[in-house]
Amino acid sequence: MPNFFGTSAAAPDAAAVGVLMLQAAGGPGSLSPAKLYAALQKTATAIPLPDDRQTAWAFPGPLAFSAQGDWTRWSRYFGLSVQPFTNRTVKSVSFDTRSVGLTWSLNPNRFHVGSASGVSAGDITFTVSPDQTLFTLNFAAGSFGAGDAFRFGMSVFAPVQGSTQEDPDRFRGMKITVTLDDGSSYRATVQANAPQRVNRFTGAGLVNALAAVQAVRR
Repeated sequence: MPNFFGTSAAAPDAAAVGVLMLQAAGGPGSLSPAKLYAALQKTATAIPLPDDRQTAWAFPGPLAFSAQGDWTRWSRYFGLSVQPFTNRTVKSVSFDTRSVGLTWSLNPNRFHVGSASGVSAGDITFTVSPDQTLFTLNFAAGSFGAGDAFRFGMSVFAPVQGSTQEDPDRFRGMKITVTLDDGSSYRATVQANAPQRVNRFTGAGLVNALAAVQAVRR
């Protein structure tokens, strides 16, 4: 059922697999609860995720990118800052999500600038490619330079998931290109905390009924 999910769906599924495991192991009492639980964990299909999904980052040239929080439509979800060591200003910043399976919104009302220092919302415009995988921020000449910073929100959609609610680690692998006022450019790939096989979001993973039954078969 499309609207039946969460622990209400997972618990009866896991219980049913437990019954099959007991049957394969020799019947009632053939496995202690601890051994059954351990076999379920060991044979589960892992869904690796970081225990902390709340941050992602990249450093293309003189620019620092960060993503914080857990919903892309919040007003200060993404952050950009120009490091003080550069004497150039930023002309544009492009975010390429083709390799991470996310698309940018075409709705101009989804973009907004939050807190800013040294640059104003009026200095910033944006474009989205027709296939919605390339989001580009453009800056008025000389407006975004050394020491300047701002945070912004923009909706990002996951077609497979059917949601715009994305944790920052979903941007791991996104490509960022920074173009400066002299035409030079820098590229970087977004990083995030390392995934772990067993984590607080997906536990040991999805129950694998066939593997679990085979693991305890007499």
